[in-house]
Amino acid sequence: MILTGAGLSAASGIPTFRDAGGFWKTEYKGIKDPTKICTMEFFDKNPIDYWDWHFDFKKILVGKKHTPGHQAIYDYQ
Repeated sequence: MILTGAGLSAASGIPTFRDAGGFWKTEYKGIKDPTKICTMEFFDKNPIDYWDWHFDFKKILVGKKHTPGHQAIYDYQ
């Protein structure tokens, strides 16, 4: 197991979850606390919004390149 901080992906241009403008700090579809989106309770009540959020986050990853840190983790495996 390898644990890293958010900075590993931030260097690729992927927003962190807790920095200003990050995914946990940004209102999503009127939900003021996006941390609630990634819960089973939210999924049970709002499966479409749950998946929309995940697919919207995945769109952010398109075109991003891995960093040397990502490569080091990959090589270590």
